[in-house]
Amino acid sequence: MPKPKAGRPTRSDLFGGHGPGDSLVRLNNDAYLRLIVSLFLEHDGPDGYLRAGMCTYQYQFDPDGAERVFRSEYRRDRDAGDNRPMGHLHVRGDLRTDCLPAKGTLERVHFACGRPTIEGVIAVLADEFGVPTHAPESVWRPLLRETEQAFPRIAHPTTT
Repeated sequence: MPKPKAGRPTRSDLFGGHGPGDSLVRLNNDAYLRLIVSLFLEHDGPDGYLRAGMCTYQYQFDPDGAERVFRSEYRRDRDAGDNRPMGHLHVRGDLRTDCLPAKGTLERVHFACGRPTIEGVIAVLADEFGVPTHAPESVWRPLLRETEQAFPRIAHPTTT
């Protein structure tokens, strides 16, 4: 990695939406999406790249999150003793069989997954949970496909 220009930081962090009500988006079914994303500018080469240091998407029925359904988390940097996958999913529900003696409940399991996208979360909420959308499917679905396909190129640009 090239050295940053004199006086130029190697990382600039941006934070927002970490307060109890700051990160909530009220959905059309009167449920909520808690959306927390921490970004940083990675100065690599002459230009910088905006990167996600962490992101959380949580679907919940109440503003406090006590009635959460699922939470998807991604954390780029982890502490040395943190054994959780970088990207993981929590599902709040009951199991049909007793198969988790170590964790006890399904919501404590960290299901490994790739870094979640907001497009994927929107599709799951509309398709699987029946959250009504503001626009017809013929409008939002192609847009979600297009932006989700662009995500890998934006998140992981090639260097020359």
